[in-house]
Amino acid sequence: MQCLIRSVPPDNLAGLLLEIQSDSEPSPLELDGQGTAREESVAGDESLACYERPDILLAAEIRGRPRGAAWARLVPGGMARVWPCQVAAGAEEGLAGRLLDRLHDLLAERNVELAQCLVRNPSLAAARQLLEWGYQHVADLDFLVGVLSERVEPPSLGPFVCRPYAPLTDRPRLARILEQSYERSLDLPAIGQWRTLDRIMEGYEGSLPAACRHWWLVEFECQVVGCLLLADQPDQDQWELVYLGLCPSVRGRGWGQRLVQFAQWSTRRAGRSKLVLAVDSANRPALAIYERAGLECWDRQSLLLAGLPPSGIRK
Repeated sequence: MQCLIRSVPPDNLAGLLLEIQSDSEPSPLELDGQGTAREESVAGDESLACYERPDILLAAEIRGRPRGAAWARLVPGGMARVWPCQVAAGAEEGLAGRLLDRLHDLLAERNVELAQCLVRNPSLAAARQLLEWGYQHVADLDFLVGVLSERVEPPSLGPFVCRPYAPLTDRPRLARILEQSYERSLDLPAIGQWRTLDRIMEGYEGSLPAACRHWWLVEFECQVVGCLLLADQPDQDQWELVYLGLCPSVRGRGWGQRLVQFAQWSTRRAGRSKLVLAVDSANRPALAIYERAGLECWDRQSLLLAGLPPSGIRK
């Protein structure tokens, strides 16, 4: 008998996964409190109660008995974060693919253009299901953290200044410098084929309430030549360095190092104890800057992406 796939209330995620796991052998894939893949069993894990609430949750059932689940969370900028499907042992062949088909149809109906998934090990079965379905492994990301001392000295910015971003007047300037900073960038160089500049701007602007409160434009000789986008995460006592970019004409002058120091100083001045960020693991110059600033890698995950045309894919 083929499973029936239907939408269920998003708040049911933790209970649904426990029901699926109760009929299965220990899974090689665990999802932590943020929905991130971990290579252990989820059965009996109390962190299930802390799952990030999805916007779409699908259950595959036979006579009311859960046999699989797929879920996603909408992200500003026409994006969605998708997690690998969870399927019970002995479930019908191809169930994960059917769940992914339905999930991405629903995402396309909500005008999602790009789906992303972060996994710690792309060789695991749960990640392979996404790759076989049509996702591409575009990069590996290093997640860095720097614990700040009680006193961080204000940095010397030298010839440039950091001016607070004014959203009512500076948006065209920020868009222009973002586009210029992507030229010859080593950080996720393949992302340009997936997202337009307008969508990238929407993603930055909609990521958090008052997201642009801690943004700066870098000015040199009365020209905007870079940007530094930071975000406050008070629940975790930290700021995130969301993006740091300089146009090619001013690279190689040590300004990136000074901007990281400015970010650390701003973080500590706001009363937060940590600065965190994610960077393409292949971007060796950026990693060297962050390492010199005292940040350390605490995790590495693989970024998988899939584009969704307006009508959905795999019809």
